Amino acid sequence: MNTLLNLMMINIFVVLVHEAGFFKTLGTVINERWKFYHLPYVFKCGLCQTFWLSIIYVIIAGPFTIPGICLCVVNASLTRVTQPLCRLVENILLKLIELLNMWLKIQ
Repeated sequence: MNTLLNLMMINIFVVLVHEAGFFKTLGTVINERWKFYHLPYVFKCGLCQTFWLSIIYVIIAGPFTIPGICLCVVNASLTRVTQPLCRLVENILLKLIELLNMWLKIQ
């Protein structure tokens, strides 16, 4: 159970960092500084990042077995669900802040 929770935290962390555009900006900086150099595709894809970080986690801390690798693949494929879910939570929180702001102006 602890492994599943840690894999989901890896998933959420990667999705948030990927959505923030960190690796896209880093790739642009590298390409500006050294022409014709760029980040590998592994760093540009949220699914790839989640898969490889999950594999590294399973190798170091968990059961490096066929079911463990299968969990890593499932965790990586869940990024398609986690990205819209993170946007939904962000939009709900922004709407809540907007409503609070309107309510405080009335009072």
